[in-house]
Amino acid sequence: TSSSAHDTVIPLTLEDQTIGHTIIGPKASGDPYTPEDLQLLKTFSYQAAIALEKAQLYTQLKKYSQELEMRVQERTAQIRGMQEEQRQVMIDISHGLQTPLTVLKGEIRRMRKTNSGSEKLNAFERSIDEVSGFIYNLLHLARLETNNDNPPQNPVHLSELLHEVIE
Repeated sequence: TSSSAHDTVIPLTLEDQTIGHTIIGPKASGDPYTPEDLQLLKTFSYQAAIALEKAQLYTQLKKYSQELEMRVQERTAQIRGMQEEQRQVMIDISHGLQTPLTVLKGEIRRMRKTNSGSEKLNAFERSIDEVSGFIYNLLHLARLETNNDNPPQNPVHLSELLHEVIE
């Protein structure tokens, strides 16, 4: 603390480090500052230093929070892009597999005309139907992932569904 005829300088100190100064003019009464006055001003300066440090920390935290939010948004966009690519690959693979299965199924129908009761043809056709059903389910799943915000809602007649299961 230094004092002159015109003003008093009190350092803003935090953890033994001076971060600024408080300059106070003379008292309005013209009286000199008492030790109690100076102690009160030192306490005020210490509290001001703490408030300044908290303001700096808040600013740093806010900046870090904004950077983190931006990183989260970027990463979310990357993940969405990867999900879209994965969905498109699933659709492409499904379509690519469905075409040869359709050709094979046509060939089986043609072969049935000449060899109508072949058990091997029946087993082969059932296998193609199972794979085709699996591919259809993959396509259906890819479509559901695309429309996950509003999935289709259709009424289900349980009695008809149970009847089909029983059959």
